[in-house]
Amino acid sequence: DTTVSALSTFFLAMLANPEAQRKAQMEIDAVTGGKYIPGLDDEAAMPYVSALV
Repeated sequence: DTTVSALSTFFLAMLANPEAQRKAQMEIDAVTGGKYIPGLDDEAAMPYVSALV
């Protein structure tokens, strides 16, 4: 399946790049304040996460 392959590749890339994980988490926390799961309305405020996905 294409979806399974894409998700597997994404997770493997994140495991191989802990700095990318940290940077993405910092961006998410800065936008959400750690209080909610980001949604589509937050996408414009998270260019790094958008680029990763």
